[in-house]
Amino acid sequence: HGFTETDYLKTFAENPGDIYGASSIDKAMKNAYTQTRKFLMKAYGMTEKEATTIITQGIDFGMTQLVDGNWGVHGIIPKAILQQSDGGMP
Repeated sequence: HGFTETDYLKTFAENPGDIYGASSIDKAMKNAYTQTRKFLMKAYGMTEKEATTIITQGIDFGMTQLVDGNWGVHGIIPKAILQQSDGGMP
C-alpha cells in the first residue's frame, strides 16, 4: 500500500490539516507502485524489469479510504501469478 505522504504527521507537523489540500491520488499511486515493486524484488528475488512486468500484467490497484485525508492506494497480488508450474512458489 502507499499513501500521499508516508508520514503526513511529520510532513505537516505544524498544521496536520494541510494534508486535506495536499493529498493526491497520483502521489499515492506512485508510492503504492514503488512499494509493490520493492516487495516483489525483495520477497521473490525479481529484477526491476520482472517486477514491473508482473505489476503491469497482473496487479490490481484500488483506493484505500482514509478518514484523516491522507489518500491511499493498495495493490492486490494474486497468488496464482507467483506460483511455479509445479504448484510451488518461486
